[in-house]
Amino acid sequence: MRGMAPSRALPLLAPFICGCNLFVSLEPLQGGGEGGEASSSGTLSGPSSSSTGAGAAGGGGAGGAPPTAWERCVASKSPLIHLRMSGSITEPNLGSTKTNVPSATYYQPHSTVPGLLVAEADEAASFDDPLSDIGDADEDESGRLELADPGGFAGLEQFSIELWFRTPESFDGGALVSRQTATGGFRLELGARQVSDGLDNVTFFMFDDTMGSLSYDERRRQVGFNADLSQPDEVHHVVFLYRRSATTTFDLAGNADDLVLWLDGVRTPLQACCGPIPLPAIAAPLSIGNGYSGAIDELVVHGRVLSDAEIQLHHAVGRGEAGASCD
Repeated sequence: MRGMAPSRALPLLAPFICGCNLFVSLEPLQGGGEGGEASSSGTLSGPSSSSTGAGAAGGGGAGGAPPTAWERCVASKSPLIHLRMSGSITEPNLGSTKTNVPSATYYQPHSTVPGLLVAEADEAASFDDPLSDIGDADEDESGRLELADPGGFAGLEQFSIELWFRTPESFDGGALVSRQTATGGFRLELGARQVSDGLDNVTFFMFDDTMGSLSYDERRRQVGFNADLSQPDEVHHVVFLYRRSATTTFDLAGNADDLVLWLDGVRTPLQACCGPIPLPAIAAPLSIGNGYSGAIDELVVHGRVLSDAEIQLHHAVGRGEAGASCD
């Protein structure tokens, strides 16, 4: 594996400023980390012919080999969506339930690189943001993988997203996964390093601008943490949980535990803030790596909230730790 190591975690500098504290250090709990870059979500432009990827790896192991420990682990959870991220022109959805979206398509600059998980003889997709060094990326030119509108992911429909990423030495920030329109949606993103604290950040941000009766801040909600992702070629596992339910309670500042982030097997202790809004129902594709310059591997969306034990086990299996298995 290429430099997979525990990271030091903490929250993100938000896309908006609210009156809640989103920053806490998890440094005593972890050590090591890595860095990366990215931007936002965008308009579909047409399939790229520049991919260097070979065929997408399916379930059952590369080249017909027996399924690996990671493949068995994911399959046993019956996920909604599972994209191996091979970097091919198309990517089959190996999830067992979202059959309305059988495959995803790569667009614009991307390539195939060695897979990010230990003991997985497959590939990962590496994306390129051609304008990342000169300002905001032109979203039509950013490398990305698009899965046609899968439906759902709104209101009280609980779900989890997990993936592995490796970022380059330069780090401008950007979306790992997004699903949004001009009026609402969400982004799971990396944030640019702030000079004041010398740390990068990971954040889940959601908004609903159709709720005109609410203030700007009340139409936005997020959870995040700062993390030292500065070491090149290290691999990280990030998990987001959408736990909103009919019994979710909010304090006067809008804080609650309906949004939860994990990085490298450690959960951020912060609650989400600020507006007490649920995810809006929208029609939009799921976009992976849009504006992000770095490698992403093994995107999995589960139709429920993963338990703490499951997340820690998935992290251990992906790292190839001795004795780690979902069997």
